[in-house]
Amino acid sequence: MLTDLVDQHRTPAPEFTGQQQTAWTERAHAARERGELEPFESWYDAQGRLITLAYLIDEDTSTVLVLACDLDQPDWQVLGRHDNEYQAGQSAPPPVPPGVLRPGVSRYQDRLTAPEVPLQELIHDVNVAGHSGDVAEALLTAADDTTGAPGPLERLGELVRTAGQFADALETLQGRHTAARLNFVARQLSALTRELFDTGEELSSTVGVLPPHRVPRPRFVTTPEPAATTAPSTSPPTAVTTPAAALPVRGR
Repeated sequence: MLTDLVDQHRTPAPEFTGQQQTAWTERAHAARERGELEPFESWYDAQGRLITLAYLIDEDTSTVLVLACDLDQPDWQVLGRHDNEYQAGQSAPPPVPPGVLRPGVSRYQDRLTAPEVPLQELIHDVNVAGHSGDVAEALLTAADDTTGAPGPLERLGELVRTAGQFADALETLQGRHTAARLNFVARQLSALTRELFDTGEELSSTVGVLPPHRVPRPRFVTTPEPAATTAPSTSPPTAVTTPAAALPVRGR
């Protein structure tokens, strides 16, 4: 805040007027058509003008121009020319603090209002899943669009929609063009989220399990086959005779 206040009190250099401004403006417009004008910084001044610093690349030399108004509109002008960025920044009309998209939102408040499942955790759950229900749960979590704990895809859609609102709030031709592209992406993400949610519900209705051979060394106990049983014999038992060499020797 203090830096912004100090910058607003510096005295800018006199701006181009008359024939000098016309000549430099025509030169800058021609350079932009050739792709030799490279903007690198912009702000608003106290008069509400959009001030832009840009490199003018001409004959292997780089000149910094101070421009006023939206560069995508035909009425922008050159206010001054300088040899380097620092000189241009000090001589250009001083900036006023930029606005914000949501004035009621503080940058110091907690960013997350509800615990959310990280996308990496959902990917891990799918990698170690053995049943289709586990994968379906991960997909449904990713595509969840409830207000309590929205999933990553819903959060991504919210990010894209908010970025589109910011681009539109720039109030420039390029900003409106970018906002239209972001809004188109947001609609695609919304359709993708609904499709993914429907796919998750479809997968949850199936009873699927991965076959054991997916594991390099399956660990399971095989049940041994029962031994073959034989019918009882009806013949009498055979008498067992003891060899003579095994009989005890009587003393004489």
